[in-house]
Amino acid sequence: MFENIYSKIVEKKLVGVVRESDYQRALDIANAFIEGGIEVIEVTLENQNSLMVIEELSKKADILVGAGSIITTSQAESAMLAGAKYLTSPVLEMNLVRLSKSYKVPVITSASTTNEAYQAWSSGVKVIKLFPASDMGGADYVRDVLKAMPFLQLIPTSGVSPDDFKDYLEAGAVAVGIGRIFYKDLTYDKIVSKVRRAKESLNN
Repeated sequence: MFENIYSKIVEKKLVGVVRESDYQRALDIANAFIEGGIEVIEVTLENQNSLMVIEELSKKADILVGAGSIITTSQAESAMLAGAKYLTSPVLEMNLVRLSKSYKVPVITSASTTNEAYQAWSSGVKVIKLFPASDMGGADYVRDVLKAMPFLQLIPTSGVSPDDFKDYLEAGAVAVGIGRIFYKDLTYDKIVSKVRRAKESLNN
């Protein structure tokens, strides 16, 4: 199960990241992502509403739902109880790494620098979120990091746009996290359309 989750993330390439505090808006964005063709959804833990969104999405058989912005083990346990199948954290928190191994639930920690990425990898983190990707230099930065450490499996997130998400994959990222640029101030139908175009572009 542990490996299957990583494999699905790598296979699907696009992770829809939903960061909204309002329950209905967060659920609508997630469902628009799904209708657009995304099968991996990460809901960041903004408040109690986020757990409710995770719980609702976890009922969808073909959707892999994870919980983001996890820092403490209590957050992790609440997210897993709500149905999260994997966890992401903005930091390398060793308690989460140990919890991941104990519960057999994958954890993806974040890194900005090469030192942070190497530290995460050497601590047993299999897949690392590169954050904030655009601010660190975009696809060129991914390429440079992987030249030095080609064994890393990176998922760039933050600032990834419809115009450059394929550049990250071509630079060697195993997947990309697409977020607010794909849904900010957009209606449900426009989000679906935007994501669908990205999916079609990915398959061309």
